[in-house]
Amino acid sequence: MCDMDNVLKDIYSSDIILNQDEEMMLEQIHIRYFDLMDQFHERIINGKLILSEEEVEELENCVNEFVYEYGFIQFKRGVHLAVAIIHG
Repeated sequence: MCDMDNVLKDIYSSDIILNQDEEMMLEQIHIRYFDLMDQFHERIINGKLILSEEEVEELENCVNEFVYEYGFIQFKRGVHLAVAIIHG
């Protein structure tokens, strides 16, 4: 039988750590994404927004990186939850 108090403490501790990881990951990706968007917006104002293949790839990479990193953190969250329940 598992001790639910220990399980809840482990889940809470794990979630705090993962939330910090998630925040750092999102901050890095958001900065890169918003820098790109600022560049594109400036070019729209100047009437010459034609994206090069490299720019489209960079934008896709930002999105793909976000999806991968966010999914990985959610996976880690699930593993931590399972470990907390098993060892609780």
